[in-house]
Amino acid sequence: MDLASPSALQRSPDSPHYNWLLCWLLLPLINNLSAFSFPSLSSPLVPIPFSELLPINKAARGGHQSPSPPTERPRIIPPPAAKTLAAADPMATASSQASLLLQKQLRDLAKHPVDGFSAGLVDDSNVFEWQVTIIGPPETLYDGGYFNAIMSFPQNYPNSPPTVRFTSEMWHPNVYPDGRVCISILHPPGDDPNGYELASERWTPVHTVESIVLSIISMLSSPNDESPANIEAAKDWREKQDEFKKKVRRAVRKSQEML
Repeated sequence: MDLASPSALQRSPDSPHYNWLLCWLLLPLINNLSAFSFPSLSSPLVPIPFSELLPINKAARGGHQSPSPPTERPRIIPPPAAKTLAAADPMATASSQASLLLQKQLRDLAKHPVDGFSAGLVDDSNVFEWQVTIIGPPETLYDGGYFNAIMSFPQNYPNSPPTVRFTSEMWHPNVYPDGRVCISILHPPGDDPNGYELASERWTPVHTVESIVLSIISMLSSPNDESPANIEAAKDWREKQDEFKKKVRRAVRKSQEML
């Protein structure tokens, strides 16, 4: 019999050659017995059709269950790019710029002192608050005095002006009773709502600590009683010169005593 002939195998299904060939074909399946559950030896064996050998052999390699689809790796979404300081907080940017500008002015005044006043920080950790000592201008009623003042800068300096307040006693038409200085360059920029000042006379960002203090020294030399901050002082200046001089001399003596 020709074992390679399919017709011969079909005509003799019970021949030993047929059984031998069947075992040879089932050998790959037998090598993967650990992946299958078989019936007990006492149970009758059921022949496996040839058409199912290949699928079973593939299943044996991967187990009874069909392989699960590959799990998609989670996409790592990078954090959003850090916002610039200007986009995150415009006020913080303005504050940083003001701080740098004030530090530069402080260094400049330390290298090149200006006659008539001295300036420094009240607290080294706060560049927005300055201690200023103004020497009374010569040949004026305030001559010989040493008048201390606090200059407080806003976070958006130089777009807005600082405030200046004398902590020493001061008697002057342009100084409020609480010590606040009232001069045009310390008023907010723009038109005067009361119509007393021109916009060009008010604050502009070109002003520095030096220009502000020099303007205050000029104020001490030439009081303006047309729009006074201290009405009583303005009246004394206009109508009671002796009384005005007396009060100013007292302020000068007190400032000297505080040295």
